[in-house]
Amino acid sequence: VQVINDKSKEVQYTVRVQGKSFQPKVYSSDPHTVKVGKNSPKKMVFSKTRPVSEKNKAKELSLDPYL
Repeated sequence: VQVINDKSKEVQYTVRVQGKSFQPKVYSSDPHTVKVGKNSPKKMVFSKTRPVSEKNKAKELSLDPYL
């Protein structure tokens, strides 16, 4: 999974995920893009998504259909 800040165009981080779900964490209120892939993050899953400030309002991403 790779998280990219859409405003700065910088990759925030890339991680290998254990399991089939992942809740990305970001460090600004800028919109972000999330990419996934089995061996490299080539598929864009979500684009221009905005983070939420309350964890209970966050959505969990299911990676199963993208792997």
